[in-house]
Amino acid sequence: MNIKDKVSVFFKKTYSENYDELEILIEQNNSVLARFADNDIIQSVNQEKTEVRFRIIKGGKNGIASTNDLSESGLLTCFNKAISVIKFMPTDRNLLSLYEDNRGKSIDIEKVFKLSHEERAMSIKKALNYIKSKNMKSAGVDTEVYQSLTLLNSKGLEKEAFVYAANFSVSITEPSKGWAQEITSDANKINHLEIAKKAVEIATQNKDAVSVEAKEYDVVLSPDAASDLFSFLAWYGFNGKDFCDKTGPFDKLNEKVLGENITITDEPLSDLKKGYFFDREGVDKKDLTLIENGVLKNIALDRFYAKKLGIKSTGHGLTQPNNFGAFPLNMVVKGGDSSKEEMIKSTKYGLYVNRFHYTNIINPKEMTFTGMTRDGLFLIENGKITKAVKNLRFTDSIIRLLNNVEALSKDTYIANEFFDPEFSVILPYMKIKGFRFSSVTEF
Repeated sequence: MNIKDKVSVFFKKTYSENYDELEILIEQNNSVLARFADNDIIQSVNQEKTEVRFRIIKGGKNGIASTNDLSESGLLTCFNKAISVIKFMPTDRNLLSLYEDNRGKSIDIEKVFKLSHEERAMSIKKALNYIKSKNMKSAGVDTEVYQSLTLLNSKGLEKEAFVYAANFSVSITEPSKGWAQEITSDANKINHLEIAKKAVEIATQNKDAVSVEAKEYDVVLSPDAASDLFSFLAWYGFNGKDFCDKTGPFDKLNEKVLGENITITDEPLSDLKKGYFFDREGVDKKDLTLIENGVLKNIALDRFYAKKLGIKSTGHGLTQPNNFGAFPLNMVVKGGDSSKEEMIKSTKYGLYVNRFHYTNIINPKEMTFTGMTRDGLFLIENGKITKAVKNLRFTDSIIRLLNNVEALSKDTYIANEFFDPEFSVILPYMKIKGFRFSSVTEF
């Protein structure tokens, strides 16, 4: 009996006098990981994790407990723990009744990884042999992950879905630094050798770095670098809680907030990288236009903040109760008509940024963020990359920057600084005028 059927049986055995409402959330994570260092595979791991979370509502209070003990006695102990903590909880005056949706939905959860251990090892080894032939050393990781989400509640809701993603990331560690990665919805599409070649090309260029003045530069950002801007924009800019509480950068719809060449949608059912078709409250998801030609059209909402605005949830609820709000998980930034090469060619004096590092938000209201460049920063002079540059720290407003985008590539890519099968951004290369760098480094 699988865990969903086991919990369903348990669900039917519970006595309703123990609660007013009951929600059960099951999250499963199945992953395969190969890690390498010094051009050799050093670790190969299979991991399976399952967590069952009980949320009991009684008398306007939440009782929550979770377990990875999937035996009948383990589930019962966890259930009773959720009941026992209710008496210690304060009454939640904003508590909503559970979502009612009797259109029980589920899809088959495929748990067969695309690559065997042997195929994965052979592809990685081919990439590592190439790096070794260039007298360089590398480290990195190759990962495949399946995650499933099952949600049941006493209102009759029963839904199940899965997300999948694969990632290959390689860092050149000696004698110079370089980095490249690919995130995809099919591990068979990852060309390990080509990604290794990209990292080697960056490391080859990234030698004898010079210092430049910390000031405003026109920049060409790779999708990996640009993804940091849009990740923060998702978490704080399109967050329904920040919108309602007026703690984010936006507080009114249908106003121009970004450049006219910026259009952003949330596409949970995108063929390029699918997300869950429902949120953690059980509300079905659909495509949502966030920014259209620079105009704010919608905000990500859960049921609580949708009710405050007098509209329906957009299907972005996180696990409840939740103090962070709601945000888009599957953003797509519309491309333009340019290319990386054309952007560099059109730049008289500027920088090409391969990747950012250690980025943090400073002021969510102004969307000011800071961080450093990493693994490839290059000077552009008269339309050509001429030399490597020592890393720079930056401090700037994401809103200001996205009002200064001069060009977007036609091609788009899946990117995310921290690989997460549920969260990513699909976006192009972009050229931005006047990116503010605040200090220099010695490396």
